[in-house]
Amino acid sequence: MKRILCSLLVATLPFGSVLADAPKSKNAKVILVYQHELPNVPGKSIKGVLGPADGGVRQPPARHHQGPLAIYKDLAPMFYGADRPGAKVSQGTLDQFWLWSMQAGLKNAYESITAFSETDFTEDLKKIDVQTLVMHGEDDQIVPVKDSAVKSARLIKGAKEIYYPCAPHGLTATHQDQLNADLLAFLRS
Repeated sequence: MKRILCSLLVATLPFGSVLADAPKSKNAKVILVYQHELPNVPGKSIKGVLGPADGGVRQPPARHHQGPLAIYKDLAPMFYGADRPGAKVSQGTLDQFWLWSMQAGLKNAYESITAFSETDFTEDLKKIDVQTLVMHGEDDQIVPVKDSAVKSARLIKGAKEIYYPCAPHGLTATHQDQLNADLLAFLRS
């Protein structure tokens, strides 16, 4: 049986350094989904990458005086692309996002967004030296693909890229069959 070491990275951490120090296996693989680990964007501060597409967490809309209850209700449709014409996102999926977000807390979410949007991961991305799959939705309103996954993939030697047309940030829920098939194909390769 072929043993595969796979790491699914969806959080903000110095993963390039972690990978550089980790024992190597010829079967080691890394998968980056909805890339938060932003490389330096020339001519634009990292703070400017998110802009209004951050769901308003850093640029609060008028309802934010109502607290996290309103913020997360407003953010969920953008996260899953439910605010796009023809979108088919269940109310249960939106409610689940709200519940998870309420459990995380507004301060924690805000600080997480600040950390991933203001940290330059260029050097960490360059250190990745195992097979890597970068997956991202092309209609991600939270972390725009052109300023994140596309730039990141260029820094990772030999990275395989899959960009999903019309897919949102929450593509693991909205495009799970396609994403799972692509994950399995990559892991079996």
